[in-house]
Amino acid sequence: MRVFLSVFILLCAVVSNAQDFEYQINASQLIELKKELVEKRKEKELRIKKYLENNPVLKRSKVEGANEMSIVDILDGKPVYYTTHNDGSARS
Repeated sequence: MRVFLSVFILLCAVVSNAQDFEYQINASQLIELKKELVEKRKEKELRIKKYLENNPVLKRSKVEGANEMSIVDILDGKPVYYTTHNDGSARS
């Protein structure tokens, strides 16, 4: 029993150590990822701004019933909306 317990503890230590190697943080990759995400966000915002300038009747956000809708991107010249479906339920 003692040998089994020793082997089990050793095995747990090895497995937990192996998992640490998988999640090592590379700061330069994180910085590069952040730059890419910021650039993509700027591109989305520019597409939305141009779309709204070309369609002055539309607004970035609108409310239909209990659901709020917001434009989050423009794809193929059409707005992509983010919407809430349970906003009314969440407030009660």
